[in-house]
Amino acid sequence: MDVPLEVTCSGTSRADVFVSVSQKAGSGVAQGSGFTSVGCTGSGQQVIVRVQASGGKTFKHGTAVASAEILACGRRVCGNETDSEAIQIQR
Repeated sequence: MDVPLEVTCSGTSRADVFVSVSQKAGSGVAQGSGFTSVGCTGSGQQVIVRVQASGGKTFKHGTAVASAEILACGRRVCGNETDSEAIQIQR
């Protein structure tokens, strides 16, 4: 599944974006994760992160929770930001 995000980063040339998704699936939980790298421009950028379900359960049409983290390092310091939202999976 592709998860669209808007990310903004500056002060370094690139950042890594990690996304995890979890969804109730019967008596269990479907979950998966993915990541991508982005060039930092200082402006908001649309990014798509592909998330693959793992552990035997699959994502279905409906509500899930997506958590995202952006991580970047400069010469002397690293920084990160996280966010979580309820999303709608369209299938």
